[in-house]
Amino acid sequence: MLASGGVDSGANIGWFSSEAIEVSTIGVSIGGPTRVGHYFRPIVQTVTGTRRLTKDGPVIVPGKAYEWSLLYDRAGA
Repeated sequence: MLASGGVDSGANIGWFSSEAIEVSTIGVSIGGPTRVGHYFRPIVQTVTGTRRLTKDGPVIVPGKAYEWSLLYDRAGA
């Protein structure tokens, strides 16, 4: 549960590889603007620094419990 959220704070949860050939990071970004809550969005970043992040997503409201999971199947193509 996200008990509280600081003004325009954020966090990334996922997998990182310093030895990656193409994609170095894949996961979820949790962030503001806090005037609407905290967006829960997928994120991917390449080794060259190119980042892809959707503009919006489900909104997490601090103080409310949410069930979710994050699965990564490297062989899943």
